[in-house]
Amino acid sequence: MQAVTINLYFNDSILGTEDLPVRVRLPPPDAAIALYSLPQIQDILYDTMSSRHVLFTLKTPLGSMRQGMMVKTLSGWKNVEITCREELYTSVVEHGIAEFMPAVNRVDEDYPSSITIETDPGSMMEAVLGKRKSWILNTYVTEKILGILERYNLYYMVKFSGNKGWHIQIPVELKEPFTVYQDIVKTIVTRDTDSLSQEQGTAARDEILQLEEVKSYKDPFFVARRFVDLVGARVMFYELRDIGRILTLDDLKKLHVSVQPMKREDYLLKDLDIYETSRGPVKVGIPQILSINPYSRFRRQFKLLIDHSSNKREGKLRSVFSLHSKTGLVSLPALLQTTEGTPRFDPRMWDHDFVHTWARAERVYDKISTGILHPRDSIQPRKVNEQSGFEQFLRDNAGLLIYLLQEGGEALELLTTPAAVRANTHLWNPKSQ
Repeated sequence: MQAVTINLYFNDSILGTEDLPVRVRLPPPDAAIALYSLPQIQDILYDTMSSRHVLFTLKTPLGSMRQGMMVKTLSGWKNVEITCREELYTSVVEHGIAEFMPAVNRVDEDYPSSITIETDPGSMMEAVLGKRKSWILNTYVTEKILGILERYNLYYMVKFSGNKGWHIQIPVELKEPFTVYQDIVKTIVTRDTDSLSQEQGTAARDEILQLEEVKSYKDPFFVARRFVDLVGARVMFYELRDIGRILTLDDLKKLHVSVQPMKREDYLLKDLDIYETSRGPVKVGIPQILSINPYSRFRRQFKLLIDHSSNKREGKLRSVFSLHSKTGLVSLPALLQTTEGTPRFDPRMWDHDFVHTWARAERVYDKISTGILHPRDSIQPRKVNEQSGFEQFLRDNAGLLIYLLQEGGEALELLTTPAAVRANTHLWNPKSQ
């Protein structure tokens, strides 16, 4: 693919470089048709699509790509309907389908059957750190997320997005909000009724909880998004202690992370994000490298986004073993290993160049067709999670959740680590509820 390399400056200082493609490279039609001709791939794709609406990326007669759920025929527009495995491949050939993105909820079900977490580096972060170091940071943060899920005994599947990040899917039939979550919402929305008598307070609380705005707080999709945000907050304020092995102080300064001198006696204090430098210790706003707010587009350019946005009614996420329509890469399950009971990415998954070669459609086809890769075996077992692990996670981070619900994700991102830890400790006291 042809590209133009540009330099990026800030205050007359060069931040980094970025390659801008002159045109979007489309996946070779033969590669897509070959990949989707494999019965093993058809089985997996059909299973992920079953009982769900699916968004497709299709090739137009002019050779460009478009997203949609309908195709134009001689008799007019009609939905793409795939009712059996054989029809999947027929539709790929007839309609030029390159990408499959099923919904997070089943048809006629008003709740998600999985919670999805996506990691996505901002464009300026990639330009400043370079694609390879941004990829390492992304993998480092994703591994921290997996560690949290493991500690709470939550099953998940993690896969390459097909582009810049990782996708984590956590199976759960989230028909109703978690009990701890409901208790926290009830506490927040009724905090102004404590001065009333017991009878008046009960009536007032019941009335408040019936307001449409309050009811939306208990919508299963809203709850799923807040769970993802809370996982992001947990990573921000508790899991980045060893980030110095990934990013240098110079890297952090280029990302516009705040840096301020510290007194020598402060160096030994806990819960402070401190780097030692030749001029003495400095406090660094390490949590600022992450964002849990997908709507602050400008601010997140320098950040790594822990994205919740697929968790909505008919929210779509690229299926495992689907092509990415822009890169032509396959969304493959990550290679994992366990070290001392802790999930780790296979060392090769940290290598940007390896992953982006490993996921090329023609290579995936060759490995499957020759029996080197067995797609079904590479997918982590899909077990539906019980609510107990989610409940315990929410209970352990209830203070952060209260702050998140009251102030919003953008305000949470601005907290320092000590302030966030204090909020998590003191904002929720279940004994007094």
